[in-house]
Amino acid sequence: MINNPKRGSVPQSPRGMVLANGERLAGLVSFTVDNNNFFHADSFSFTLSMSAQPAATNFDWWSRQEMLEVELLAGFPPNPDNFEKADLTSFLVGYVDDLQFDPIGNQMTFTGRDLTSKLIDTKNTLFQKAMHPMTSSTIVSAIAKETGLTPVITATSGSSPGSTFYQIIDSLLKAHCSYWDIVTKLAQVEGYQAYVQGHELHFEPRAEPSSDPFAIQWTPPRAGGAPTVNAIDLTFSRNLSVAKDLKVVVMSYNPKKNKTFTATATRARAGSGKATPFGEEQVYTFAIANKTQAQVQEIANNKLIELSRHEMNMSAKMPADVVLTPRHLIQVTGTGTAFDQTYFASTITRNYSLNEGFTMTVHGKNQTPNNPT
Repeated sequence: MINNPKRGSVPQSPRGMVLANGERLAGLVSFTVDNNNFFHADSFSFTLSMSAQPAATNFDWWSRQEMLEVELLAGFPPNPDNFEKADLTSFLVGYVDDLQFDPIGNQMTFTGRDLTSKLIDTKNTLFQKAMHPMTSSTIVSAIAKETGLTPVITATSGSSPGSTFYQIIDSLLKAHCSYWDIVTKLAQVEGYQAYVQGHELHFEPRAEPSSDPFAIQWTPPRAGGAPTVNAIDLTFSRNLSVAKDLKVVVMSYNPKKNKTFTATATRARAGSGKATPFGEEQVYTFAIANKTQAQVQEIANNKLIELSRHEMNMSAKMPADVVLTPRHLIQVTGTGTAFDQTYFASTITRNYSLNEGFTMTVHGKNQTPNNPT
């Protein structure tokens, strides 16, 4: 496991830092960083005390800024009274979208998104002609360089001009859509994951989560005692709609072949027969254009897995660490219920403040362990 769930009450002195356009900001009151495992930008907010600002950076100065690239960091430096950027862990690099002035409270609050915003806010202007060779990886690499990001990309194979896959890519490049629309669509077609980390655009196969999970460990109370758990709050939920037998139907009209392709993927409850206590099967139908039979079937299979993972959900608020990411598994043990299982991390929200220290709220999801897809 990547953490020690029995660490106990070890004294720690967390520290936070925010840089704006490379300069360390004074008067940090609090910040929040929201990292997610979806095709969305990570987000942030932070608050500064204006009484701690240098005279030159008053309300008027801040109100006239046109562009603020910020970096939010936190951690446990060896010397809490004297620390630098190298002593902390960076959780997000991004741009400020909004500034909120509070002259009565003498504070300013900044909110924004990570550098995924560079792709979201930029319409497709790069590709006026088809690229050769036309592959997903060469396209994403060109987008990364065009938007000032470093490409961290696993190469993909090309496609011939007459193929359906080529037609899909060609139509994407000619459409009036954002670079992020193109990147995420190509990731879905390739079965890849796409995300921005710092100044890097990652486009790579969806790796199986590490077998080394993040552990949340519940110990039942002994006689006259109280339970112990390495969390402040811990809750679980189960979606009984998704717990039913599932059926996914995907349809796609392919004009090149003048034919509609249909594929089905099903998941039956373990042990369920003709009569099931979970009621009628839950059916989800999707229509997607210009796919082949093989692609439609793959989409149906992936949709079934995605929907199944919304059945079992967990949420935990706990002391923050600097190791957990949305690409880790979370292992829950000790409750003596079906909720004792692994979860895919979906969102991790870290909060740093002078009053409450350094905490994080973790959300995870999966299906029941004995429920095959």
